[in-house]
Amino acid sequence: MVLATIGWILILLSGVSVIIYGLSFMAQNLFGLAELGLDLTDIGLTSQQVSTLPSRLVAYIIHAQLALGGFIAAAGVATAFFAFGIRMREKSSWWGAVATSATWVLLTTPPHFILGFARLSHLWGGLQLYRCIHHRCLPKLARS
Repeated sequence: MVLATIGWILILLSGVSVIIYGLSFMAQNLFGLAELGLDLTDIGLTSQQVSTLPSRLVAYIIHAQLALGGFIAAAGVATAFFAFGIRMREKSSWWGAVATSATWVLLTTPPHFILGFARLSHLWGGLQLYRCIHHRCLPKLARS
């Protein structure tokens, strides 16, 4: 019993730390156009050189990094819910799947609009995955 308690607490802490990392990853990219642990010199550029890059290219890089940060944070949410599923021995994995995909959509969709990448051709794959998860996969999991 003690090992099970330690296990779910460690998994929960892991999930929370991944959420914090994902949000930090997003913040770092908004203010520094670099990943955590990296700066512009790591890619061989100075701030002055970056300012000469096409603004659409810079917006695309920021958009891609924010989307990745959203995925990282969503994975942390899923991990944290998995820990509660272990603890409660309930079907909280279903809620974890819902919360994971909702986190993904809430954190990654707004930057697409803000940075001008909200085109159907770009968002179509994600929308189809979201539709599949919510209309095909989750109802089956809820019934089992």
